[in-house]
Amino acid sequence: MKKFIVIFALFCFSSTQAAVEVVFFDKTGLEGSFVYNQVQLLSKFYGITSIDLPGEKASAAFLQAHLQDKSNRVLAVIINAEVLDTLDNQQTLKVLKELAPEIPVLITGVRANTPLEALQIWTGTLVSGVADQRDFSGHYFVHKHGITKQLAEQRVAWKSADISWLQVAPQAPANIIIQLENNSVQPLFIETQQQGLKVFVAGFVQPEAFIGEKIWRLNPQRFLQIAPLMLVMQTTCGDYCWHMPKPVANLTIDDPWLTEPYGPLHFQGLLAEMQKAKFHTTIGFIPWNYDRSEPEAINVFKENPRYFSLCMHGNNHDHREFYKYVTTEADPWPAKALEAQDFNLRQGLARLEKLHALTGLSYDRVMVFPHNIAPEGTLELMKKYNFLATVNGGNIPLDSPEPTDPLFYFRTVSTQFANFPSLDRTEPQSYKPARIALDLYLGNPVLFFEHVLFFADGMDAFNATAEYVNHLQPDMHWTHLADVAQHLYVQRKVAENRYEIDAFSRKIKVYNPTQQNAEFIVYKTIVPGEEITSIRLEDNLQSYNYQPGDKQLSMAFSIPPGESRVLELKYANTLDLTGIELEKPDAQINRLRWMSDFRDITVSGTWLGRKFTQWYYGSDSYKGGVKQLLLFAVILLLIFVLLLWWLIRFIRSRLHAVA
Repeated sequence: MKKFIVIFALFCFSSTQAAVEVVFFDKTGLEGSFVYNQVQLLSKFYGITSIDLPGEKASAAFLQAHLQDKSNRVLAVIINAEVLDTLDNQQTLKVLKELAPEIPVLITGVRANTPLEALQIWTGTLVSGVADQRDFSGHYFVHKHGITKQLAEQRVAWKSADISWLQVAPQAPANIIIQLENNSVQPLFIETQQQGLKVFVAGFVQPEAFIGEKIWRLNPQRFLQIAPLMLVMQTTCGDYCWHMPKPVANLTIDDPWLTEPYGPLHFQGLLAEMQKAKFHTTIGFIPWNYDRSEPEAINVFKENPRYFSLCMHGNNHDHREFYKYVTTEADPWPAKALEAQDFNLRQGLARLEKLHALTGLSYDRVMVFPHNIAPEGTLELMKKYNFLATVNGGNIPLDSPEPTDPLFYFRTVSTQFANFPSLDRTEPQSYKPARIALDLYLGNPVLFFEHVLFFADGMDAFNATAEYVNHLQPDMHWTHLADVAQHLYVQRKVAENRYEIDAFSRKIKVYNPTQQNAEFIVYKTIVPGEEITSIRLEDNLQSYNYQPGDKQLSMAFSIPPGESRVLELKYANTLDLTGIELEKPDAQINRLRWMSDFRDITVSGTWLGRKFTQWYYGSDSYKGGVKQLLLFAVILLLIFVLLLWWLIRFIRSRLHAVA
């Protein structure tokens, strides 16, 4: 008992340093509990302190003492159902009713062997039993409820080797939050009231490992394993949780240059659909095209910055121009040295600056790599050259190992590589509704990408997707990628009119959501080799705290009520874009760009051409390069000639037979 008192005292001391807490009752061998691992994971994700207590009779007294200390801010009480038979449930309920009736209780992991008498202390006669089931196959459905938010009404196909659902008494006053569906409908996660307390109860769901070699990636199927904990913790902590500042979304179309139309893509027609469905489109612009924009398309972009924007899409886009630095015979592309990639970054920027000079159009200093993301060393260069972010189909750099920390997969943005923001994006057909809902619930940017073929059947091809996103998130801010980068941070409230921010991007836009002057403390991770030349808040130099060897810098400033401020950090570099050759002397690259235009503008104009292009890229046949493409063209031509020859012979034979 003395050992337990010391441990609890240490927990109380550390908790005074944090803004908010959850009290968690678990088995005495804490590391052996899967619920413990889940609570610790989500506590880290939300920035909450977990006060971990053994499920013993004496624990009620420690809870009472902790609640009586008004410096502690307890948000919720979580009970692992495995300790209900050892916890003093009556006394714990009494303490909460008298000292903190506003604090919700979550009992999770309930099974058929959970003592029903102990469970009914918290639920009355509502829960009449629990049923275990092996090898469940069906769906789970999330009801519309105050805590489900964007996840409401999602139905997800789901399998589990071992689950337990609740048996609820008929006509009982319970709100079902999540239910299981196969041959019947059974409640898995419910809310009820007991003696004035809000009590949540969740059945057991077979968990997957959170640690070790097996990577636990959060997705709609696995979400059910932590849903009760996540829904309760996120709702109860609110602004005191780490959360993204604003919901943002974007559609990027890769490759087009500014000509009206570009194959099946009509910018003026797309504008009308964006205004109707309320979304924003960024063009992944290939810098090689810097000198051939046409007035009609330029004017559409100039006159509609709310709906159109440009970002950098490679340089020459000669397939994998940002590939591995060293390759093997198994690689489909040749190696691209870091020095060559460095030049492509600089030449691409110089060409985009020339585009700006020629047209007056701005561009976002955000890179979309052709085909796939580059290695980490290239991200290091981009950070040095003050890019804001990179956005690709996957946010793990080429040749980098997959992170084993489950929290990596909770966000679509990562700074784990080169301390540079790398964002994930998805094609509309692959971005399933439940996953969109989960990303919105997590506060992640919702980023889509496509190519011109997507619009072959009409400029409204993306409307349904945009409208679905706006239905789930009515205050969605569709915007350009530089603005998305400015919202790459999490913040939490630590006191009245005081907030902490963990910045992922070097440039962020900070909002004061209150009606009073608010103070913000911003932290930015610093890694060895980074040299900062300036930090500005709007147009003014901003002071900051940093000592060599520190892992973070910090700064504090205030913002008037309802206003926002842009904070920008710049890294030291010797980037000089003057004198960089902009011309296009490489015949092979020029030929590839001409063929790409022919594909998008001419071939895409026919049904057969579109089908061939979809097959060519969908089957990865494009990795064979120009020679293989020419071979396919010759084969298609031969097939066409043979079909024409056969058709002529057939017609002649029919005419001869008639004669």
